[in-house]
Amino acid sequence: MTITLHLKPEVEASLAARARSVGVPLETYIRSAIERLALDRESSTGSLAEFRAVLDALAGGSVDLPPLPSAAFERVSIYQDHD
Repeated sequence: MTITLHLKPEVEASLAARARSVGVPLETYIRSAIERLALDRESSTGSLAEFRAVLDALAGGSVDLPPLPSAAFERVSIYQDHD
């Protein structure tokens, strides 16, 4: 399949620079990016219910964790071993 894209010059320049940085032609870089995008099921947007289910699953493992004191989140506590 052939598709013609009309890109802004700055977008084309950015993509060309990225392609050069990985050592492939621009066409190959763009085709690869589009294929990754098309095949990446994780990046598709889900419903709010799915998002909440994922958050609930993550939180499920934290039921037995003890609460931390607020001092644990202060900068001094986090970086106490650094000068």
